[in-house]
Amino acid sequence: MSKRLKIFPKNFLNETAFKNIFLDQLGTMHCALTHLSSNIESLSLLTSFSDLRFALEETQEDTFKQLVRIEKIAETFKMTITEKSCLGVKAIMEETLLAIGKTEKKSFERDLAIIFYMHVIKHIEVAGYRTLVISANKLNYDSAKILLTENMDEAIDNDKLFMLISDNYALKSGDLKD
Repeated sequence: MSKRLKIFPKNFLNETAFKNIFLDQLGTMHCALTHLSSNIESLSLLTSFSDLRFALEETQEDTFKQLVRIEKIAETFKMTITEKSCLGVKAIMEETLLAIGKTEKKSFERDLAIIFYMHVIKHIEVAGYRTLVISANKLNYDSAKILLTENMDEAIDNDKLFMLISDNYALKSGDLKD
């Protein structure tokens, strides 16, 4: 391991600080999922490709399950999830809506813009869940680790589904011509 990675002294965080960070990250993820779930249905209505619409509907269902799991973690550990700011995810969703607003209705370009931004959002989710799983492991929150791993696996599966759809869409588009 590189010496540059050893920048923190051993035991630089106490358990209380680590729990607070975990709770803060859990709140941020809850905010992001809540914001995503409030916008995904409108994205679904804007698609022209039925497979993309199906993927968005499946993502919506998975997002609700992920929110329930996060709330179960908070309840199990007697944590209160406070309304957090998740400006990054909100900005990405706003950018998504702006990008698709510049395209023709029910168009190839609109569908690809939705796919692009859903990949971005899913990658943020996966990274967030990975961090939460690591934190849950460190805190010996075994039940939280299991639930967060389920959420992460769903986010990974959703991302793979969007990748398959973009590959399929590219195949159906035929040869590119100007």
